[in-house]
Amino acid sequence: MLGQQGYSKEDAQKLKNADKMSEEEKMAIANQMLMDKMGMDVNDFKKLAEMDTSAQKSWAQGYGTMMMADAMANPQKNQEDQKRYKDQYDLMSEQKFLIEKIRAAESKYFQQLDTLQVLADTANAQMSREFNRMYKEIDDCESDGCAESIYEQMNQMKKAYCYRFSPDYQKIVYDFRNYLMTSLDTYHELDVVSNQVTESQTGVRNPDYKPGIFALSIIDYYAGLESGIFKFYHAETIYGIGEKGDRSE
Repeated sequence: MLGQQGYSKEDAQKLKNADKMSEEEKMAIANQMLMDKMGMDVNDFKKLAEMDTSAQKSWAQGYGTMMMADAMANPQKNQEDQKRYKDQYDLMSEQKFLIEKIRAAESKYFQQLDTLQVLADTANAQMSREFNRMYKEIDDCESDGCAESIYEQMNQMKKAYCYRFSPDYQKIVYDFRNYLMTSLDTYHELDVVSNQVTESQTGVRNPDYKPGIFALSIIDYYAGLESGIFKFYHAETIYGIGEKGDRSE
């Protein structure tokens, strides 16, 4: 990036070791860079910040005139700079468009999953309260048949919970899979464009770049959804008296 701005490798090397510099050394480099590019140092900018609005406007007009004169004096460099800025802007605009496109599509499924989870958590909490009440009823039972009946009611409640939420979850995951099957090209495109943005800003090609990272990350997320396909299924049965232990869940 410094090279694109006309700085030497020596300047870049100095900044690589900035964390080892004193505050005075850092300020000296900052002042030098400002002087090279704008003809002002940090103290000049502080003075500018203290000016009233009218004085700041006058300075801006003068600085703009100076920049125009510099561009006219070196039209080739100005054209190269303008082209580089335009190319960067176009790439960043495309990157922003792709990100917003992906987020808009994904958010529909994320919202569906969040809404379903809230409903399931509410139902599960209510079921737990019911179970606590029913356990107290079992304690008051005077026969095994009474307790067995309540245990069976509890098992039916677990099944109902599963039947209520599992199909909805499976449908969301299925729809999300279909979305991915038709949208992976968009993730690949974002991957490529994002790498181009980085390259245009730094002037250096990333030697470790491998396409497909964004696609792999969303596929990994989908795999997590698939692994939780039975998340609303209560596998354990609530056993009655004399079977594998009381009140096991």
